[in-house]
Amino acid sequence: MAQEPRILGTTDWIDEVRAVFPDHLLAELRDRPVSRIPRESVLSLADADWFGRYVERNDVDDVLDRLDALVFVTHSNYVNRVPRYVETLETLVDRLTERGYRVGLKYHPRESRKAFELDRDDVEVVSRGVSAEVLYVADPTLDFVVGGMSTALLTARWLLDDATVVSLTEVLTSRTANSPRCSSDWASTSRKIARRWARFRFAGRHLSLSLDNI
Repeated sequence: MAQEPRILGTTDWIDEVRAVFPDHLLAELRDRPVSRIPRESVLSLADADWFGRYVERNDVDDVLDRLDALVFVTHSNYVNRVPRYVETLETLVDRLTERGYRVGLKYHPRESRKAFELDRDDVEVVSRGVSAEVLYVADPTLDFVVGGMSTALLTARWLLDDATVVSLTEVLTSRTANSPRCSSDWASTSRKIARRWARFRFAGRHLSLSLDNI
């Protein structure tokens, strides 16, 4: 019996690869014809009638009209290993609001808001059922997008021309690796994740910044 492919897309059933960032494709996928997914094709969805109905039904426009910055909250399964995660997010939100940003929190789709109790009067909670890409297409003028190690940040750099996109991965993995509750294996993994994440560059800017840069 043939072994199941370990990397998505490497099966013989796949004869073409379309990617958002083809320059970052795994080597295992490069032996097939590769083409870039046009950014304009995604942004043009804003003109589709069905997209407008979806946005209206989920109150996306009304919420986005009140936001300048969007913060993606990491799932609690990961956060349980990260010391002071909630305090870090609260500090981040404080610094953004002090600088005049209107901040929205976007919880993980499988997460309950009760897991963090981050809700506050000066922060808007965005529907967790609406994808990040829908938010970007509905409002490509967002100024600031923040999160952990999330594809939502990669697509933000792809779809949002002028937004500052920040990953807290280095901040969080540094705190995790230095925590007495952290095993040596997890500390090593955390550092590797941070180094790999920091290598991504789009439009000449690092995705990873520290809180001191905000």
